[in-house]
Amino acid sequence: MVAVLLVVGGGVWFLTEDDAGAEAGRNGNGVEKEHDGRFEAIWKTGSPDTSALPDKSGFAYGTWFVGGNLVRALFDSVVAYDLDTGEEVWSLDVTRGASCAAAPGTSDGRTVLQWGARCEKVMGIDLAEGEELWRDDLPSEGGGEFEFDFTQMAVGGDTATVAWGDKAFAYDLATGRPLWSTAEDAECRDLGHVGGKRLVAHVDCGYGESQEIHSLKPDGRKNWKWKAPEGVEINRIFSVDPVVVGVTAGGETEMTDIVVLDDEGKVRSKIGLGSDRYWFSCWPSHELAGCRNVVVDKANDALYLQSNRRMDDEDGLLVSEVVAFDLSTGTSKWLSEPTRKGQAAPLAMDGGKLIGYEPPTPDEAGRITSIDPATGETTLYAELPDNTWKAEFRMNAGMGRPYWHDGGFFLVAHEFVAENGTDLEGLMAFG
Repeated sequence: MVAVLLVVGGGVWFLTEDDAGAEAGRNGNGVEKEHDGRFEAIWKTGSPDTSALPDKSGFAYGTWFVGGNLVRALFDSVVAYDLDTGEEVWSLDVTRGASCAAAPGTSDGRTVLQWGARCEKVMGIDLAEGEELWRDDLPSEGGGEFEFDFTQMAVGGDTATVAWGDKAFAYDLATGRPLWSTAEDAECRDLGHVGGKRLVAHVDCGYGESQEIHSLKPDGRKNWKWKAPEGVEINRIFSVDPVVVGVTAGGETEMTDIVVLDDEGKVRSKIGLGSDRYWFSCWPSHELAGCRNVVVDKANDALYLQSNRRMDDEDGLLVSEVVAFDLSTGTSKWLSEPTRKGQAAPLAMDGGKLIGYEPPTPDEAGRITSIDPATGETTLYAELPDNTWKAEFRMNAGMGRPYWHDGGFFLVAHEFVAENGTDLEGLMAFG
């Protein structure tokens, strides 16, 4: 279903005010996969052991898809599961604290993660081979057990970065050789990075006087920079190709605008978000690339957001829609309604279509949809099974995150509390 979006995506720059059936899909390799309009639960894993953690609870950061495997970083290991069967392919023993960071992406099947009881160490891993590449100790200043709690990590090309507080370090991803770091007396400091086709840094200058976006070379030098207007804070980097940045202005507490930059760091377009119009599911809260319900579609030059969740007066259900914006102009294109009364969120691009996720309602399991990027027309792609409705609902109510890969749907939990027991799902695979 599709409806006309009446609210345009403009607004005052940086200071906005209120204003069904079966089909064939394509997996990530472009191969057609037939299904009958329903997904089944293929396999699942239980909750990891948290007994060794200080409060017997923690956050397991790190989920990657490499080759035919889904790889997870847990508290005592990094484990690869076969995507089709859930069988363990390989495992590395790695002791990790309760909130150790991990790069959300990979480069040539490699990534980097924090480990150690205090997350005071860093390690490069070849996820395709299941092998440790290198390890190093992060420089500590005696900040106690929470010193490295808000670390951000990224990989781009042959570079891996680690940033926390006012420190940032870069390593050769293959060897662990130090490449560059933030100088102690530097006027500008990298607060975090996002990787991919290019490595992009969120930079603070003058201890809060101004903020910038830098496109970095492997040696840490700038390709270009964009300086945010005075009083504007950079919150998120939704994409590095193109560079799409979420910002807050005017002393607001929520994101107010989205900025699209061109390949030279010039402002290409601006999208005013207004007040309470859109919902951003971003976790962990400090991570630049942590928003799960924002999709940047380079092929169609579009951005897809989830409208703000609100209570439906008739049925008492939370409802929302998917909203599309033109990246070249910043204006809205269409609003796509869910296939039933409830929520709809953008999930990923696949085979030229936008894949959407409609979370479970109090009575029904979730749904996967296919949305036409040109028109916003939504069709049902697959219904999730009724027999896993309760587990799916728990995942969505907690810290579960949805993933779409090679025509399969995955729900991955990231927060684990011992009091909840070990019978809760840690990962669920559907297809």
